[in-house]
Amino acid sequence: MPRARRSGKGDWVARRAWILGGLGLCGVLACGGLGRPETRPAGSPARLRIVLYEGIGIHGYTYAAILPFLDALDPAESLATVTEDDVESYRLHEARDGVDFVLTADASARLRALRPSARLPHDLFGEGPFVVFFDGQRLYGGLSYLPIGAAALLHPVIHWAEEDGKLVAAVRPVQAPFGQGPEEVRRINPPEIEALFGADGRLTRQP
Repeated sequence: MPRARRSGKGDWVARRAWILGGLGLCGVLACGGLGRPETRPAGSPARLRIVLYEGIGIHGYTYAAILPFLDALDPAESLATVTEDDVESYRLHEARDGVDFVLTADASARLRALRPSARLPHDLFGEGPFVVFFDGQRLYGGLSYLPIGAAALLHPVIHWAEEDGKLVAAVRPVQAPFGQGPEEVRRINPPEIEALFGADGRLTRQP
């Protein structure tokens, strides 16, 4: 019976290349493709959830008036949910008193697929409500609304936009040119969200 031949240097190089290639493939699969890998531990639930609903109109002009409507919404009937894994960057516009959730290319494509006929970002959700949760607790909510909309909404709004092919949820404290104070500004930038994105470098500040 002939003895098995010991692997030479050439065999080891080939085997090493095969192993590294397999590890590279596993890395891509673990990251969900070629996009940005998840920033939270594997298997842990998302801490941030932005629950988006279809356009169903205005249900109150002040934050106090819209809260009962927001609390009665059923997440099971939502159109889509955005988590921290869908956010490429979180921008604070200090001079404009607003925050922007810039979505990843993959998340943008997923949302666009919900409304293939939508010509503008606003058409995806119309005047639909949204609710922002952190660790299961509601932080704030409001309505998706056109930037040029005429309603004097004294509660948070999302102005949907697009930058470099990526969707941007531009959150503003109010729609009206009045009624915006420190409380309204703090409402849309709670410390929990700022800390979440500041911890991994996705937080940016713009004057």
